[in-house]
Amino acid sequence: MRVVILMGGDNIHGRLMADEMRKASIIPDLIINEDGTPRAEKLQNFLANSQDNPPSVKTFPHYLGVSAFDGPESLNAIKTSKPDYLVIAGCGAIIRENILSLATPLNIHPGLLPKYRGLDPVLWSVEHQKPVGATVHIMDSGIDTGNLLISEAMPWQNARSILELRLQCMRWGGTLLARFLKNPAAYPPQKQDESKAAYFSAFPEDKKAAL
Repeated sequence: MRVVILMGGDNIHGRLMADEMRKASIIPDLIINEDGTPRAEKLQNFLANSQDNPPSVKTFPHYLGVSAFDGPESLNAIKTSKPDYLVIAGCGAIIRENILSLATPLNIHPGLLPKYRGLDPVLWSVEHQKPVGATVHIMDSGIDTGNLLISEAMPWQNARSILELRLQCMRWGGTLLARFLKNPAAYPPQKQDESKAAYFSAFPEDKKAAL
């Protein structure tokens, strides 16, 4: 089984996922990272002041920095690697069919699908006093709509802040990803129940302090 990670900037979501994979003795065959662009810097700065500081993805043995995650160099590298799974680890833009068609694309959503599609699922879950968790699903052209592989609530609740809780959910997503990659046959794709689906936009800034 071959796995490629595609990401923008050395962002915290991608670093946490890669760190959990490494803990499970799963080393990606290639990490492709858009590096040095304004988009990459924005992604890299997201939640950058965290106490959970996993290693840079540049420390992995097979790393490729590119000028655009969807540019010719990136596409050629994916095609050459011939991955079974393409893990999308924060790219900051819509992933188009020319990438989605190159392998089974996996997204790790830091929230429980289909109930918390869209942005800031951890914050909205806390606002609604619902369990927080993560979902590994196959990415399609919709927003968090692809078939589910694993969707589980996080088994621990020991965060001292909402920031720490968000990071724990991201790391939990990496744990679920590693579990799936260890034994994909144990997690057949399941269609999402659209009757339970809801979309959320960015959580209001003026309400974050109250969480």
